[in-house]
Amino acid sequence: MLKNEKQYSLIYYIIILSSIILLETIPLELGIAKVSDLSMVPNLSKNQNVLYLKHARINHGSVVVINTNTSQFYLHHTPVNRPLICRVIGLPGDKIDSRKASLYVNDRKINQDYINQSQTNEGIGNWNLENISIENSWLIDGSIHVPPHMYFVLGDNRSIAKDSRVYGFISRGSIDGVVKVPIWSNKSTRKVINKQWEDFYY
Repeated sequence: MLKNEKQYSLIYYIIILSSIILLETIPLELGIAKVSDLSMVPNLSKNQNVLYLKHARINHGSVVVINTNTSQFYLHHTPVNRPLICRVIGLPGDKIDSRKASLYVNDRKINQDYINQSQTNEGIGNWNLENISIENSWLIDGSIHVPPHMYFVLGDNRSIAKDSRVYGFISRGSIDGVVKVPIWSNKSTRKVINKQWEDFYY
């Protein structure tokens, strides 16, 4: 009996210690952000609160929280003063262009099944990194590739979103973390937010 009590006591202390460590660690790893506009419709709605992992790996298709209180948003644009939530389309070194409403990364067509046909037709158009950089005054010195330590992001609501087409490349230091919706969200939302990177290309 005494042996069992010692075992239960040990388990109890392990649980308490683990809980303390978890509670101390979670604030360092997790953040909360609010979707402040319609740029991620239909997959995230305006005023929706989302969790993000601060140190998660950034993949093609990851949805990220971008801190706009950094110098890049003050150089050529009116300060945004709110987080931007967008989807990563280009990683460092990628070539990106849009042809006839289809997006290509490194000359491979990407899967955009997470947005509807009108968004792909009306919201994307035809462009490459060079001509949109000239059009929106974030010149990239003639390069057609995403620079080192930079990312190219788009909102899912392509026809209205202000994203890398307007702001240019997003530095790694401006990305606060990767958005993850909880397990009680519907299956399709979990797929297109948490795991779209698995089906980034066709």
